[in-house]
Amino acid sequence: MRAPRSWFTGKARADVFDAKGVVEGVVAALGRGEVGVEPTEAPFLEEGRAASVLVDGTVVGHLGELHPAVREAFDLQAPVLVSELSLDRLEALPGRAIVYRPLARFPAVARDLAVVVPDTVPAAEVGRLIEAGAEPCLRRVTLFDVYQGEQIGRGRKSLAYGLVYQAEDRTLTDSEVNQMHAQVIERLRTTLEAEVRGADRSGP
Repeated sequence: MRAPRSWFTGKARADVFDAKGVVEGVVAALGRGEVGVEPTEAPFLEEGRAASVLVDGTVVGHLGELHPAVREAFDLQAPVLVSELSLDRLEALPGRAIVYRPLARFPAVARDLAVVVPDTVPAAEVGRLIEAGAEPCLRRVTLFDVYQGEQIGRGRKSLAYGLVYQAEDRTLTDSEVNQMHAQVIERLRTTLEAEVRGADRSGP
């Protein structure tokens, strides 16, 4: 899911990011690699809302919004998100050791980033670049929104990421988080020449 379940999470219509989150959970439970998505076409999925699911670069399935013709055939009124995975392909991939961490003793700090890039730049590439610096306290990176429209110009898209910083041995200070967050922003600006906006966000 885009965000962990909690009592303060409001109701929102599920979208492809939720479907991707479910797929990531399945792949992680199987001890396989990194999940990525790429736009694709599939007869049972709506055009422009279909993606191939890749694990370590290998296509293992699809996800997206069910095609209106399929919904009509099954008398489904509301949009439906679906995903399919090939267990044979997943089983053929090398496994990864599952690492368990003790429960966190110190609070997390969450920050958001809005990254504006050409629409040809895959979101997965931006996500990898955010993680590339290996900031020691960067625990989680989540893509939770994609926007394309007149406000950012033709041929560009805005990718919104949630970043969670947390230390195992202490409560992070604002100064420490600001420094790590600034390094992420500088890396995106330098490597992708992206327009980046960062904002505080409370909660883990």
